Amino acid sequence: MLDRHNGCVGDIDIPWALSELHAFLKVSALTPVEIPGVVYFGSAMGNAGSPEEIVALAQVTEKILDRVLPRWRTTVPADDNEHVNSWCQHREAA
Repeated sequence: MLDRHNGCVGDIDIPWALSELHAFLKVSALTPVEIPGVVYFGSAMGNAGSPEEIVALAQVTEKILDRVLPRWRTTVPADDNEHVNSWCQHREAA
């Protein structure tokens, strides 16, 4: 049963959870690779945040997703994790 009292569903604070998911999406976003002092016209992309930031937020994101989408690891496609970016499945689920 869902308890929608004070912005919570069950025991999840919805505004907090959304804030954490948005933070994860922001740091895991793919952006053009920038090398200081070098002009590069390629198509290489990297994550906006550091690996440490992404991993820390991914841990929170996984806990949120496990609560609201218990089967996300099997129902959200992970095909792009190997070819595009290792966080594609997490981003899609978030």
